[in-house]
Amino acid sequence: MAGDEVSTLFPMFEWVVSAGENMKMCISVWLVLICAVRPKLRVPVILFPPIFVALMVGNAIYESREVARKEGYDLSLPSIRDMMEEYIETGKGDHPGKTLASGKYAPTFGYWEFVRYVGTNFFEFATHTTTQDHHNVHEGYNKGHDWFEATLGEPMFYSSGFFLEQWVGPPERLANGDPDTLGPLEESLDTAQLRKMNYIVNALGVKPGMNALDIGSGWGRFVEYLAQQGATVTGVVAAHDLAHYARRLNKHHGDKVKFIAKNFYDVVLPEKSFDVISAVEMSEHAGVANFGVYLRKIHSLLKDDGTFYIQCSGLQRGYAKGYNNYQELIWGIFMEQHVFPGADSSTPLGWITEHLEKAGFEVQAAHNMGISYSRTLHSWQKVWEAKKDQIVPVYGERAWRRWHVFLCWCVHAPVSRHGGSTVNFITATKSGNFKARYDAQRRLSPGVWVSPSVKELGQLVPRQGDGSYIEKCNSGGYNTSANPCELGEHV
Repeated sequence: MAGDEVSTLFPMFEWVVSAGENMKMCISVWLVLICAVRPKLRVPVILFPPIFVALMVGNAIYESREVARKEGYDLSLPSIRDMMEEYIETGKGDHPGKTLASGKYAPTFGYWEFVRYVGTNFFEFATHTTTQDHHNVHEGYNKGHDWFEATLGEPMFYSSGFFLEQWVGPPERLANGDPDTLGPLEESLDTAQLRKMNYIVNALGVKPGMNALDIGSGWGRFVEYLAQQGATVTGVVAAHDLAHYARRLNKHHGDKVKFIAKNFYDVVLPEKSFDVISAVEMSEHAGVANFGVYLRKIHSLLKDDGTFYIQCSGLQRGYAKGYNNYQELIWGIFMEQHVFPGADSSTPLGWITEHLEKAGFEVQAAHNMGISYSRTLHSWQKVWEAKKDQIVPVYGERAWRRWHVFLCWCVHAPVSRHGGSTVNFITATKSGNFKARYDAQRRLSPGVWVSPSVKELGQLVPRQGDGSYIEKCNSGGYNTSANPCELGEHV
């Protein structure tokens, strides 16, 4: 059922973000009120927060079912999360992409969501400590290089590419159909990632001799590209395995490139020492509770006439009419649990830009690239399916299926086609600096940047670098290390 009847009483996702962002302040006010009110009011004041949380969770459980009923779902069937968990555990059922695209199973808030949100998310979102980051980095990223090579392909870049080629097919199939039936699609993942890097370099205004900082530099692909443009580059990456890989990939650049294997919050660098700073789909791990701290630190490291590029995956606030906003809440909780633990700041575009402005930045451009995001995930899905015979003997069927659901859910479900999962390319400069804003607006004006041709984009430097052996802290299994990798300069 379409129409305004399919909507939510509260913007649930915005409530979730707000709770994490303001929890410390709310607890402080609550404790002051407990001490300040008259004794006869003390019990109601003590009970109000837990009752409020219980009511909101109860509303989510009830309302998600009511909205699903209005849409025509058969609520006697399992929920979509139940179906995905069954596939992960047993392998039973259709291809997850087919199940997700069928529209048969309701996106209701139930057991899985309740346990994860109340048991983990509610407090972790509000605290988001570096100790939590250490555990989450190990689980999320130190899986083994073969795992990610079987996902990301040759680019080894864990973020959305920039596709010029859109989905091709009849309008009704574009809105609701299986992406595997759309096409033919000819633009490669390599081309999309090269174009994305070319776009970022233009957005930043990178020139030879500049000092560049890449936060969340991953396997070192963008650091390598920045060094090709003549920049001296510092990469910051918290994951032990990724630092090793990045250093091998960038060995040919010598001392033009260095990697710091630390949590960004623990890194000490001179103020105003970088001409350009990039954070390409890393800020999701900064945490809603600490996002202002994160951005102010970046602001302090950026030269006054410098440029900052931030690329963020995000969800909608939850105000849509005629669309089931629980689609993205259910998907988001699955993703945080199974794929990106601790990544709680995948947030709406307006939330990001508001915090940028509060941290002293002026936003010069923001582009919603959700279609490219979906195309990128679809490419990763195809790589993953093609590499199944290489992954299963090392990591097992269950681990392979778990990742398979992640990739399919980002492509085949309604959340991927109706704005519930997207990515934003954002460029900002320090507020009040005329030269920085003038140059940025000139570079980013519509029609000024034109994508180079496939031939002009060139080719990627081979991901294996010189092919030398590198240590892996989690070799031979999925989250099997008895002791999580140590993070620090020694790597």
